[in-house]
Amino acid sequence: MCQFEDRDIYRQVEIIISDNASEDNTGEVVRYYQENFDNISYHKHETNLGYDKNVESVITLAKGDFIWTLSDDEYIKPGSLIFLLGVFNKYPNVAWICINNGDDTDQDIREYNNGDDWLLAMELTGGQISQNIYNHKYLPISMDRYFGNLWIHYALAREVAATRPQLLIKNLFQSPESNHPCTWAKDGKILLTIIGLNKIITNLVSLGYKKKTIRKTLRKLAVDLPRQVASAKINGLDVSVKNFKLLFINFYQRPINLLLAIFIFFIPCKSIIFLKSLCQKRQNTKN
Repeated sequence: MCQFEDRDIYRQVEIIISDNASEDNTGEVVRYYQENFDNISYHKHETNLGYDKNVESVITLAKGDFIWTLSDDEYIKPGSLIFLLGVFNKYPNVAWICINNGDDTDQDIREYNNGDDWLLAMELTGGQISQNIYNHKYLPISMDRYFGNLWIHYALAREVAATRPQLLIKNLFQSPESNHPCTWAKDGKILLTIIGLNKIITNLVSLGYKKKTIRKTLRKLAVDLPRQVASAKINGLDVSVKNFKLLFINFYQRPINLLLAIFIFFIPCKSIIFLKSLCQKRQNTKN
């Protein structure tokens, strides 16, 4: 079902595609849809800007009151746009909307007063780029301080919603017919993403977040560090002095979690894969 069958919805929505110097047939596919929908605009960069700058680019191009940053591999449930337009009309001053990408609940909308309330209740939920919808009027003019950390979408969410109301809404995503291979984690990039997230949370005090809330969130992140390092190893993380230093410098204040992460960092990747398979078999047996 086409989301734009209702012409009233079609007139209220713009689609902006920021092609980050892809070498595939993206432009050809977009032109095909532009023949039927004139609310689609296409912008291709001559060189790859990197993730953060590309996100900033597409946000800057947007003209609407609310901006939904969608990745190119999401499948949206029928009726999602009409539901969102209703949310926008009911909550015109909400700063940030997070789409629940987990199990559906009996609540379509949950309200939170500010960033501290959100972190205490939802912790790090909102890390997937497609979960994020921003109120345009609250976005900062300059976003370059977030370039290079691979988390610009999450950093912006934490900034705009620091002292303003935000929402968690029902899941609008549906599973694709086929699974695409994961490419964002290639070469162990997971290590860089968890380090970037750690820096963002640490700096939240400058946005007015309570230190108690920040400490609780950082503890949660540190607990997950060994698992993230294991995932990075499986996806090609090099056992190098540079990566060891990154681990130590960013997590030395969490010695127990760091020691376990370092142990995983140095053991052979085949051993990690074997242990992971054992854990999965054990879990399947319990279920």
